Amino acid sequence: MISAQQIMGLNPSHVVAVDDQHFLLPEVRDVFREMQHAAASAGLDFQICSSFRNFDKQLSIWNRKWQGELPLYSPDGKTLDPQALSDNEKMHAILTWSALPGGSRHHWGTDFDFYDKTTIDAQSHRLALIPEEFEGNGPCAKLATWVHTHAQRYGFYLPYANFKG
Repeated sequence: MISAQQIMGLNPSHVVAVDDQHFLLPEVRDVFREMQHAAASAGLDFQICSSFRNFDKQLSIWNRKWQGELPLYSPDGKTLDPQALSDNEKMHAILTWSALPGGSRHHWGTDFDFYDKTTIDAQSHRLALIPEEFEGNGPCAKLATWVHTHAQRYGFYLPYANFKG
């Protein structure tokens, strides 16, 4: 059972290393590796770009977005001008893509953001995790289609596949 401290990202004792940068629950790591191997067999480089984050990391993301050091995006992935937003609008813009510290699913060790590393590297693309990268001709579109097709087989689902506000 995961404690409240772990759920809020205040205690990382429930996660294990996937690699030198990423951490997940042990059972999630094992299933991710199975899925990653299957994706590789399909010619896709399924990599994690963000996994477990502790409270302080989530707070840093929030603060850097608030201060304009990181970009803000609309629900469809368009860049917003933080200077043109009221505090309330800025808060909602941040919440569209980032949870409040203590409320992120990344704290749980079950959730991760993924990308196709080979394609991103080949295009010298700077990953932003916005819809256009995972749709149409985006660099991660083939992987996204594969994940949408196969995620459930591995016990995964995409909780933010459809924007709900």
